[in-house]
Amino acid sequence: MGMDMLLKMIFVDNFVHADLHPGNILVQGTAQASPGGREQTAVVDLCDTLVVEVQPPLRRLCLVLLDAGIVAELQSADMQNFRAVFTAVVQGQGERVAELILHHARANQCQDIERFKSEMAELVTKVRGNTIALGKLQVANLLSNVFKLLMTHKVRSSCCLPLAAGSYLGR
Repeated sequence: MGMDMLLKMIFVDNFVHADLHPGNILVQGTAQASPGGREQTAVVDLCDTLVVEVQPPLRRLCLVLLDAGIVAELQSADMQNFRAVFTAVVQGQGERVAELILHHARANQCQDIERFKSEMAELVTKVRGNTIALGKLQVANLLSNVFKLLMTHKVRSSCCLPLAAGSYLGR
């Protein structure tokens, strides 16, 4: 659900919640139905402590984003670049990810471009694993390691910033 929300938010709505962390996400609904589909209440008295358990009827789970005070939209060129980077990650094309980042970098002092490409390819392969399912893509791990590579190789790029909003999703 979280990955679907993030992808729709960025690619369909061109909306980036810039303060997206678990404290700003409310999960509503229930995952299991109570027997009979009605609210169930159980009252238990344990050693002078009253415990009340309420099981509401099944309600579809939904995510509610809170504190949307800091948001952003991507410009058309930035959106195209982000789509290209995201597509390359999904397709396991780590060298292509590095090339796109280098091509659109605001500042590039990379001393060893081939090593940067090689390390990015290794990273994308490792994080992506052999999965095709986007929900299993370790977004937080990938993003953290991409930023480490960018710092190590002295490359400044904004192509990954929209994904930063969803970095909690891979945890």
